[in-house]
Amino acid sequence: MDFFAAQARARTNTRVLILYFGLALLVIAAGVYGLALLLFTGVMDGSTAASGGFQPLLWWQPGVLVAVLLGVGLVIGGGSLVKIAMLRHSGGAGVAESLGGRRVERDTTEFAERRLLNLVEEMSLAAGMPLPQVYILDHEQGINAFAAGFSPDEAVVAVTRGCLDQFSRDELQAVIGHEMSHIVHGDMALNVRLMGVIFGLLMLWTLGRWMLALAPNRGRGSKNQDSRLAIFGLGVLVLGAIGLFFGRLIQAAASRQREYLADASSVQFTRNPQALQAALLKILQAGSGLQTPAAEQARHFFFADGGGRARKRGDDARSLRSAQGFMGGWLATHPPLVSRIQRLDPHGGAESLARAVDVNGAAAGLGTPNGALASGMTSLPTSVPAKVSASGMQVHGGAALAPGVSSAQAVPASVSALAPSLDADKPAAGGSLLVQSAGQLEAGHLAYVQHLMTQIAPEIQQAAHQPQSAALLVQALFCLSRPDQSNHRMQVLAPPKGLALADWVRLLSALPAQAQLLVFDLALPSLQALPQRLRADLLRQLAELAAPDLDAGLFDLLLLVGVQAGASAHADLVSIASDPVDSIVDNSIGKGAAMNLVFSCLARAAGTGADVERAFAAACAQAPEPYAWRLLAGTGLRPGALIGAGRRLARLRPERKRALLAACEAAVVENASIRLAEGQLLRVICALLGVPMPLLLPGQLRHFAEVNQGR
Repeated sequence: MDFFAAQARARTNTRVLILYFGLALLVIAAGVYGLALLLFTGVMDGSTAASGGFQPLLWWQPGVLVAVLLGVGLVIGGGSLVKIAMLRHSGGAGVAESLGGRRVERDTTEFAERRLLNLVEEMSLAAGMPLPQVYILDHEQGINAFAAGFSPDEAVVAVTRGCLDQFSRDELQAVIGHEMSHIVHGDMALNVRLMGVIFGLLMLWTLGRWMLALAPNRGRGSKNQDSRLAIFGLGVLVLGAIGLFFGRLIQAAASRQREYLADASSVQFTRNPQALQAALLKILQAGSGLQTPAAEQARHFFFADGGGRARKRGDDARSLRSAQGFMGGWLATHPPLVSRIQRLDPHGGAESLARAVDVNGAAAGLGTPNGALASGMTSLPTSVPAKVSASGMQVHGGAALAPGVSSAQAVPASVSALAPSLDADKPAAGGSLLVQSAGQLEAGHLAYVQHLMTQIAPEIQQAAHQPQSAALLVQALFCLSRPDQSNHRMQVLAPPKGLALADWVRLLSALPAQAQLLVFDLALPSLQALPQRLRADLLRQLAELAAPDLDAGLFDLLLLVGVQAGASAHADLVSIASDPVDSIVDNSIGKGAAMNLVFSCLARAAGTGADVERAFAAACAQAPEPYAWRLLAGTGLRPGALIGAGRRLARLRPERKRALLAACEAAVVENASIRLAEGQLLRVICALLGVPMPLLLPGQLRHFAEVNQGR
C-alpha cells in the first residue's frame, strides 16, 4: 500500500467526517427548531386568536433559531469536542483504560505477556515506528484486539485475555500485524474522532431522556407546561436516536473497507495468510464480543466486531453464517468474518473451513505451530538461520557503532529472499525508490529484525526493558560510537565503584552495528519511565561529551536526537538541553529553512569535500519548495535544531512529504556508497517527519544506490 496515498486518504476521510457531522448537526437543529416552534410559540400554549382558532405558526423566529443552534451545538458539538480533547490528552492509553485495559510492564516475566511484548517489539522495529504501549483486557474472554491513539508516538496495542490465551504465536502475530497496519496508515486518529462524534450524538439522546424523567417530577408549574416539556424531551430523544443511527452508519462505513486493507497488510507483513485465517476462524467459533458497556462507542477500533456474540452450544455453521450476515448489514463496523476468510482463501470454501474448527476454537489443520521459546523470547521462522556472519562489518577499535561502518553486512539469503521487490523500471511517484519502502510492512524487514534479535543476548534484551539498566545501555552505546574516545567516556559516565558500564560496553561491542542500533531502539521507551530529573541528567551528560559537529561524530548525533526527541515528547522540551544553543528550535521556522537544515545534515553525512557539495546540490535540485539554499557548517547542526526542523516539516501534506523524502534520498545515494550511518540518519529524519521507515536491508541500500546511479 502506498503510505503517502493512505495518509492523504485519511485526511480526506477526516474532512468527509467533519462534513457529515456538520450536516447531522444542521438536520438535528432543524428538527429541534421545528419542535420548539410547535410547542412554545402559540400552537400548544392554549391561547387563541380573536377568531377562536389557534394562533398562526410563524416559521421564522430568529431568537428561537439562535437559541436552538447554540443549544444543539453546545450539546452535540461541545460534547464531541470535549470527548476528542480528552482522548487526545490521554492518548491511546486512555482508550485502553476506559475499556478495562491493564498496561503490560516492559520487564514482565509472565510467559504470555512476554510473548505478546516480543511480538509487538519485533513488528514495530521492522516497520520503523515507535514502540507502542501494550495493554491486556484481563476480564474479556471474547477474542479481540485493537490499536488506539492520535499518532504513532502515543499509540497502544491492546488484546483481550481470550485473544492472549487462545491464539498461537503465529496467529497472535497475524492479528498484531493487522493492528500495526491501522497505526502506520493513519486509521487511529479517524477512529478517535469517530468515537467523539458518537459520544456527542449520544449526549443529545441522553438529554432527551433526562427531560422526560424531569417533567413529572418538577413539583410546580401547570400540567400544560409539564406535558410540553415531556413532549419536547420525547422529541429530542427521538432526534437524538435518529442522529445516533446515522452516526453509526458513518462509523460503520468508515470502518468496513479499512479492515480488508489491514488484513491484506498483515499478510504482506507476515507472509502467513494461514495464521490470519486460523485466527478469524477461532473468532467465528468463540466470538469477539466484549462485556464492558464502553465497547459500544469503540466498536470500530476492534479487530473483529466488539459487539459480536460468543458461540453457544448447539450453534452450527448456518446459524453462525446468518449471524455474520446480519452483522454485515449497514450498521456493521466490520465485514462478515466469512467474507474476510474467503478473501484470504478464495478457493478454500469458508463454510467448510468453519466446520473444521472444533468447539474450543482449535483450528484443525489450519493452526500454525506455536513458535515461542520456553522463555517467551523471540523465535524465528524456520527459514531464517539462527546465526549470522558479521564478517562484512568494518569494526573500528572493537566497536561496531563507529563512523564509516559499511552497509555491506552479510545478510542470509533466506532473509534477502523476503526483501520487498523493488522494480527499478517502475519507481514510485516522484521517481524515488526509497518512497516505495516508506510505511511498508514487509516480511523481509520482519525476518531481518528477528534475525538480529537472535544475536542480542537475553540479558541485554531484559536490560533494555528496565529504566535504570536501559540508561546504562544507552551510555554504553554512546561510548562505542566514538572508539577514539571510548575509554574517556567510560571514565566520565561510569558511576563510582561500579563496573556495570564497562561490562555493557564489552557485551555490546561484540554485536554487529545493526544489532546495536536495535538495542538502542529497544531501550528508548524504557528511558521514558525514568524520572524527569534523571532523563535530563542523562541527556546533559551525553551532550557534554558529544562532538559538536557531524563530521566528527555522526552516531553521536543519532543517539542524541533519539534521546532528546523522546524526552521532549514528554514535556521536557528545552529544560533538558545541554545549553541554550542546543535547545530545540521553534517549529514555527519556515519550511525552506527547515529543509535546508535537513539537507545539510544528510550532505555532511555523505563524506567530505566534493562529496558533501554534490549530495547537498542533489537534494536541493529535487526540493519541493524554492529557497535560497546554503550548505550549513557542521558546528551548527545540533540535535535540537534537527528535531525542530523535523517537527516543522512533519506538518507538510502527504504529497509534499513524498517529494521531500525523494530529495533526501537523492542526497544519500549521490555518492553511490551508502554507509550504515547515512541510512540510519535518513530513518531518524523520517521518524521526525512522522513517516515510518522500515529497517533498511544492506542489500536494499546497495540497490538504491546502483539504480539511482544508473538513471
